[in-house]
Amino acid sequence: GTYTVTIDASNFATGKPLFGLSSTTGGEIEGGLTVGPPAYAEALFGYVQPASISGFVYADTNNDGVKDPGETPIAGVSIALTGTDGLGAAVSLTATTNGSGFYQFLNLIPGTYTVIETQPSGYHDGKDTQGTPGTGSAGNDIFSGIVLGPGVNGAANNFGERLAASISGFVYVDDDDDGVKDPGELPIAGVTITLTGTDEHGAFVTLTQTTDLNGLYAFVDLVSGTYTVTETQPIGYLDGKDTQGTPGTGVAGNDVFGTIALAAGVHGVNNNFGELMSASISGFVYVDADNDGVFDPSETPIAGTTVTLTGTDLNGPVSLTTVTDSTGLYTFPNLSPGNYTVTESQPAAYLDGKDTQGAPGNGAAGNDVFANVTLVAGVHGINNNFGELQAAQVSGFVYVDANNDGVKDGSEAPIAGATVTLSGTDVNSAAVTATTTTDAAGAYSFTGLMPGTYTVTETQPASYLDGKDTAGSLGGTTTTNDVIASVTLPNAGNSINNNFGELQA
Repeated sequence: GTYTVTIDASNFATGKPLFGLSSTTGGEIEGGLTVGPPAYAEALFGYVQPASISGFVYADTNNDGVKDPGETPIAGVSIALTGTDGLGAAVSLTATTNGSGFYQFLNLIPGTYTVIETQPSGYHDGKDTQGTPGTGSAGNDIFSGIVLGPGVNGAANNFGERLAASISGFVYVDDDDDGVKDPGELPIAGVTITLTGTDEHGAFVTLTQTTDLNGLYAFVDLVSGTYTVTETQPIGYLDGKDTQGTPGTGVAGNDVFGTIALAAGVHGVNNNFGELMSASISGFVYVDADNDGVFDPSETPIAGTTVTLTGTDLNGPVSLTTVTDSTGLYTFPNLSPGNYTVTESQPAAYLDGKDTQGAPGNGAAGNDVFANVTLVAGVHGINNNFGELQAAQVSGFVYVDANNDGVKDGSEAPIAGATVTLSGTDVNSAAVTATTTTDAAGAYSFTGLMPGTYTVTETQPASYLDGKDTAGSLGGTTTTNDVIASVTLPNAGNSINNNFGELQA
């Protein structure tokens, strides 16, 4: 008759059913089996025990390739199985790790296989450890050439990963210079920060970025290793205090945090660079024509005058020197907060005028000096000005006024050796007295005078009779014999021809 033979092979990998000694097709059910005399036949079904392979993906905290208790599983990682089974069929399967980081491939026909991990994002490549059956070879994120025999259940073919590390901090204006980033202290954007070092694989690392609008820098997705963070000092700011944050394993230097040991998964924060807003002080040296202590637009600047800054800032003693430019301006920029004194070297060919203290206005003004000026961060003191005066002079002649008209004619004889005295008060209310004698031309002069009001007095020369006295070019009075009074000299004033006429007896 004709028969059908069925076998339950749910616990075995599929093999090839055999009829007699010849291979036939038909899978697990050999149908239409015709049996002739004698009345029996032999139906053979070949099956093998299934194989499997499994393992874990996990965060290998100590990077030793051993899945220790407490090390974190990584779920959702894609694992691929490829290879050729014992029947010569190509195999390509995919699994995803579960909440325990576990993956497995079941019901495999014995064969040769490769297991490949897709590197999970947010992690760095760690150590991969081959488990059972141990017949393959391990590479980066791959176990290849694994020979699975019947009933072999390969296990602990594990992929270890490393949690990424990071380091970050801020660059900011440390108003009180205490090394603490207080609320309200301004961030500094656009500052260059460089990370250098060596990761745990021995690879050299160099990265650069700039601070954002919040003054923040952050180097993320780092492999554990030893690193140095260096700040490029921002232009327009002075060096302040740098404060190391976490992990606190490094060494802080000026604008640098060195040899920071970053372990896997460590996120170092608040490695901050404090800066100070620079201060400055400036002013002008000028000819104060009206001697009012105000640098008027029409008044002349004095270039080339030496100005010195001394004092003490946050870092110690300070001594700087500059000279005024063509506009009479001097400036000391990029100063640290501190206490300073500004001193002018009196310029040659000028007389001392009024000095006027400008901003910040907290010092003490003296002659050619502004002392104990306190500058705080970000303060730019201006208009600390030194006014100067141009010298004035008075001159004239003593002569024989032959026609007694009070005018010194070209033919009239000079009187040499006559004594002339200058007296009066200058613009600083200082009393002035000076004496000279006429030269061979009968001339006398008083030079280098401060602006002021003066009187010129002649001592009547012997052998001559008193003649007419004549006030000079800037005026005066001659109501008193041999005296020219009320000669007012402005800045750079030059009163000439203050003359004393005499008569021969």
